[in-house]
Amino acid sequence: MLATPEQLSLHKTASRGGDRQFSSQALPIPNLTICTLTLAAFLSSPVLGQLPGVQGIAEREIRRQELMKEHAEKAIASGDRAMQARDFESAFSYYKSAVDALPSGGAATAAVRQQALEGFERASLALARQRISEGRLQDAITTVNLILEDRYLPNSRAALELQKRLQDPTRFNPALTPQFIANVEEVKQLIIQAQGFYDSGRYDLAFKRYEQVLNIDPYNIAARRGMDQDRVARHDLVCAVEQILRRQPLQHHAGGRLERD
Repeated sequence: MLATPEQLSLHKTASRGGDRQFSSQALPIPNLTICTLTLAAFLSSPVLGQLPGVQGIAEREIRRQELMKEHAEKAIASGDRAMQARDFESAFSYYKSAVDALPSGGAATAAVRQQALEGFERASLALARQRISEGRLQDAITTVNLILEDRYLPNSRAALELQKRLQDPTRFNPALTPQFIANVEEVKQLIIQAQGFYDSGRYDLAFKRYEQVLNIDPYNIAARRGMDQDRVARHDLVCAVEQILRRQPLQHHAGGRLERD
């Protein structure tokens, strides 16, 4: 049976639709996820690590970390020696240099960095106390605040306690300046010298030392007492000499002069 023209037309349309369907299946769009995984596998493959540029960068980074670790270990040793010599300022600098050279979180250098931090804490506290004794309160506060920074030891109990004490005006007098401390030390030395002169009977020199003390500290009680003591001693000495002279018999000499033996 022959097909009608309408049937032939429908057959051609169906054939063209099938061709288009086949064409779209024969040329599929590449899957983006598959491409990404393939690239990642290539980048992490041993082949990439063998490339000259990448291998050189890795070796340089390893060498750099080794050098920084060696530097930190030497700085720690220098800090230990400075602490034994009570050179707290130098120890502070050495330990800080060691800590700064090593990044936090590095597994290979964690033990060395912890050792540097412990030394840095000891040196910081010792230096801060030394600054307090010198009347340099602001320097002491700066030193304590540094150790409590997040990159060092923000939870150090000893540093937090000292920081609290430094902020209490009833514990540390802000008037204790370095000049005041220097004057106190000079007065101590002058008092010691004056007492030494007094004990050896050199009363004039002792009196001068007491005068020097009063020029620095006009209200120094020890100097004023020392001057009174010195006056009494000189008066007693003069009286003793006069008594000795009065006991000696007079002798007549030619010319009418009188002399004692």
